[in-house]
Amino acid sequence: MLSATLHEALPYHRRWYHRAAYRRFYSCPHAVAVHSEGHRRLLEEIGARPGVVRVVPFGDHGDALGDPDPALSPRRCLGLADRPLVLFFGLVRPHKGLHDLIDALRGTHEEASLLVAGEPLEPMEPYEQHARSAGVDLLLDREYLRYLSGPRAAACLADADALVLPYREGTNSGVLSVAGAHSVPTVVTSVVAPPEYLALVPGDGVCAPGDVAALRVAIGRALDGTLPPPARFPTWSEAAEAHLELWGHLQPTPQVVGQA
Repeated sequence: MLSATLHEALPYHRRWYHRAAYRRFYSCPHAVAVHSEGHRRLLEEIGARPGVVRVVPFGDHGDALGDPDPALSPRRCLGLADRPLVLFFGLVRPHKGLHDLIDALRGTHEEASLLVAGEPLEPMEPYEQHARSAGVDLLLDREYLRYLSGPRAAACLADADALVLPYREGTNSGVLSVAGAHSVPTVVTSVVAPPEYLALVPGDGVCAPGDVAALRVAIGRALDGTLPPPARFPTWSEAAEAHLELWGHLQPTPQVVGQA
């Protein structure tokens, strides 16, 4: 029996052949777990067999990071003291809207710092140039601009006054699942997660993709303490129970392996 759990239904940067290729892939499993009703409908639309796709919770990743390590605190290591800190966290990729975030912080060099924490999968020089021209204190330190261990990642979240996920595209962000656990006020765009999980973010923290003005207002609310942190994601126990229920519906398919 073949089962699959899908974090994303289709690739971000879609090619003309992706729907056909994924239609073939999704016709194979006997059970498919996705994290939203929207993903379930999409998979059935592009070829998953009726009845095999079920929605299971996306678990809370916050505890997986462990406790913050004070020695790895960006405030301590970068000499930020009590300066307001805006955090862009996770892999740096073109669809994640870092240019929009820089524009939202335009002219704030004397007021706040923007820390990029995560591994870059594209050149960072254009972001540096953009930040200089926009008057934004952009922090691209090699100790944080890479894959982050759990304690270092937790230290970044603990120090942040606002976590911002300004994605232009996307359907499900694992980064959002750590925000509630670390009680950091969070600003997102409406493509960061399915509606089931966007509902965990206070309404004033959800902006339209590319809406720089709305991002600026929401970030201001996060920094002045009037935007609460998001609620926590479902527990991994809930996710495990949903998977066990899904797998319990599978029935072995007899296979002929030879003839007498």
